[in-house]
Amino acid sequence: MTLIFRIYVVLGVLTLAVPLQPAVASSYCDQARSQMRKPQAARDAAEPTGWCLVRGKDPAKPAILLFHGLHQGEWSWTKPSLHDQYIYDYKQHPKVRHETKESPGVGIFKIGKSEKLATTSVDALNWVDFLANQGHTVATWTQDGPQFERAYQSAKSAYAKFLQETAGQKSSAPPPVALVAHSRGGLVIRRLLKDPETDVRRVRWVITIHSPHHGSEMVRAPSQLFAEITDLLGPVPLPKKLKNELHALAVEAARPLTKFVTENTKSGDESRELMPDGPLLRSLEAGEKELPGVKYYTFGGTNPRYYRLYTWMFTPGSATPQFRGADKYFKWEIRPVEIEQFSPMFDKLRDFVHEIKPGYGDGLVTAERARLPKKIFPNAVHETTKLNHAEVLWDLDLQRRVIGILSRP
Repeated sequence: MTLIFRIYVVLGVLTLAVPLQPAVASSYCDQARSQMRKPQAARDAAEPTGWCLVRGKDPAKPAILLFHGLHQGEWSWTKPSLHDQYIYDYKQHPKVRHETKESPGVGIFKIGKSEKLATTSVDALNWVDFLANQGHTVATWTQDGPQFERAYQSAKSAYAKFLQETAGQKSSAPPPVALVAHSRGGLVIRRLLKDPETDVRRVRWVITIHSPHHGSEMVRAPSQLFAEITDLLGPVPLPKKLKNELHALAVEAARPLTKFVTENTKSGDESRELMPDGPLLRSLEAGEKELPGVKYYTFGGTNPRYYRLYTWMFTPGSATPQFRGADKYFKWEIRPVEIEQFSPMFDKLRDFVHEIKPGYGDGLVTAERARLPKKIFPNAVHETTKLNHAEVLWDLDLQRRVIGILSRP
């Protein structure tokens, strides 16, 4: 019998089963995304791209502006399921499948896709809704293009609009401001706050989440990452055709991750923006100072796990005929079997950079590189998470930790 081989890939993140308060921001931010789809001439020229602001019930609580990372948008904070490369569950193995067929099931055979985390459950944990449900006024927008300078210019516009709109909540005593960022957004905040034209009088907190304050060695590593995948696959005892399919799946799964750190400063420029000790980071540190009255907090991740790889195996009973009267049929039972020599990823790769080493990095940034420079920010507080670079966008425990920071006197 000819066997048809398939690989089942699970890209993933943490599932949370927790009671949630009703969302308040979704419809408004859906309108923001609709606005982004309009031609530029039809948009409000004064409105930052994808601008979304939700007014909290307590005007005295800190007003929060959220900065997204490279190759992301306001949806990172409002509808993270739109970044669907990372919303599969790596914490649980896929469920056993049962089907009734007219033919026997033998060997390795699987057709179909993995079950993703429900987009409704991921989106219910978005940051904008969570923060607004705590009474905070919160806003975000989509940066104009991946290049850092364009992102920064859009941040200036968004920040000015944010200050203006939140000042009117309580004109006699405008709320203090917290700037919260994911990934490269933390670098955008640093550039914004060192600009002498920026009004920083209301800023009281800067919180960065898995931001590459000291760059990322993954900038130098994309080609090596794919080479390591090839080397790791070598001794896996699978037929050549299946190995090729497995390799293609693993490389394709890793490609969205490497995209975050391979954006050049300009076309053809080999000096990438997030290079450790590169021009961008050196320029940020030049003349940078810790602002008086501002509390700085950073979070770094230590979980580089993103996906698992499986073959799907028929149980022996799947080839045993069943009868219902004169009719013969087969009860298929298909079980996922993890390819342990190769999965989970990136745990099984040789740790050629610490960004992909369990206990050290989140797949893109090490926990240590997520710290602000100590010589410039001696009072910054650093905490670690057991999260990868993507799942911080819908992790309730992290959200609560941030609320705790904003609640401290």
